[in-house]
Amino acid sequence: MDTPRHRIFQRARERADLSVEQLWLRYLELGGLADLIELDGFLHALVPLDDLQQDMLAHALNEGLEDAYRAARVPYLRPTPDLSPASDALDLVQKLLGRPLGARVSRDEPSEPPD
Repeated sequence: MDTPRHRIFQRARERADLSVEQLWLRYLELGGLADLIELDGFLHALVPLDDLQQDMLAHALNEGLEDAYRAARVPYLRPTPDLSPASDALDLVQKLLGRPLGARVSRDEPSEPPD
């Protein structure tokens, strides 16, 4: 039997260590339309939310879980390269190859010198 959605949301809220009010504020920041009482009612299976509002709430919860996870991470002793999705993949490859950042390789540039 599938777990009801409201329970999934409630467990995620608890794992993220967010109060209902904190979750509601995150949800509002994303454009959510439900008020605090409606949101609390949804979490207790008393009030329905449409699919779009549930997706916005899921996004708010996922951000909260990411923040909680990031806060609980064990820091490295040595600096690590920025591996976030926002980092430029080509710059990361150039870092690993020891090339200066921003030194772009042309697609037309041969990878090996001609014989």
